[in-house]
Amino acid sequence: MDQFDRIFKDYFVRLCSYAHSIIGSEGVAEDMVQEAFIVLSQNKEVLEKPEISIKSFLYGSVRNICLNHVRHRNIGHRIQNESVSDGLEHSDYLNELIKAEIFGELHKELSRLPKQCKRICELIYLEEKSYEEVADEMDLSINTVKTQRQRALKYLKSKFLAVLTFIFFIKILWLIYSHLRLF
Repeated sequence: MDQFDRIFKDYFVRLCSYAHSIIGSEGVAEDMVQEAFIVLSQNKEVLEKPEISIKSFLYGSVRNICLNHVRHRNIGHRIQNESVSDGLEHSDYLNELIKAEIFGELHKELSRLPKQCKRICELIYLEEKSYEEVADEMDLSINTVKTQRQRALKYLKSKFLAVLTFIFFIKILWLIYSHLRLF
């Protein structure tokens, strides 16, 4: 797998989540993210930079592509550019970026779970099925479903404790920075 394919695999889901927070449509959000990856593929010098630069480039590209889409969509409604950019305040962008990163990390960690454990989590949390429904669908006992769910949660908690601590730290720094900027 080359670098572009790995970056696509690692960031597509989280960028879609971020784009969805701006656009409000899952299908259109995916289109916007694909457009950002096309721009990245045409920009070879960015691909030669460290991954953090590529990540920043992708988030900025997705944001700009989405805002351009919203602006073009709203031209027919005669809405001024100022009201379009007010759709998400600057701090809201940070919140949506954080949500997208958490969603991306969760998706990545879920994919690392054993197949049965992963499927149980998907059925319980994404499809909102009861333990009984999951047990029936997968031909397992209810206790097995509960045990597998607990193992998954324990694994995810261990992985996300450091991530959530880091995000909390970034959020505090952002609040301090925003507060100082007011003066």
